[in-house]
Amino acid sequence: MNILSAIFTSHERRIGTLVPTVVTREALTHEMTIASHPVERGANISDHAYASPVKVSMDCGFGGGGSLLDFASDWQVRVGLSPSETLDRLIALQKSAVPITIITGKRTYENMLIQSLQVTTDAGAENTLKCSLTLQQVILVDSQQISVAPKKRMTEGVSTSGVQNGGVKGVVPVQGDARASSRVGG
Repeated sequence: MNILSAIFTSHERRIGTLVPTVVTREALTHEMTIASHPVERGANISDHAYASPVKVSMDCGFGGGGSLLDFASDWQVRVGLSPSETLDRLIALQKSAVPITIITGKRTYENMLIQSLQVTTDAGAENTLKCSLTLQQVILVDSQQISVAPKKRMTEGVSTSGVQNGGVKGVVPVQGDARASSRVGG
């Protein structure tokens, strides 16, 4: 790594605009959903598998936004959000269902929603927010609208339907079948 990238690269973990004070655990799950039915030999295998949404689990701690100076705690001069305010923001992010960007120690993930939020409070962490988050990616796609013939003109089925993009088709010769080769001209 060169010196400039070390200086200008942010390694700060983020959940939307919130920056945890500490992240004690991250679990990143990238899965592929694969068809369990038999696939014909020679078929395009990628037609029978697709990437599932990424899931990220994080155990985080957010500082209590304490006072600037120890003796000034009664002056209500604080830095950062209180645990209650941070929790309110996390809940608002979850309820809004607006995709956010999260930055982990390994990658940046776009279009994530907070699937679950679990908060733990114990005697040693009364003035902090300890939480476990599970976020799931929303896979966004582009779609298109096409025009087709009106239903009253559909009496002849395929011959009256609109033109459709059927994708790329390919011919694969059958090997070892004498009948197939005789029909092709062999």
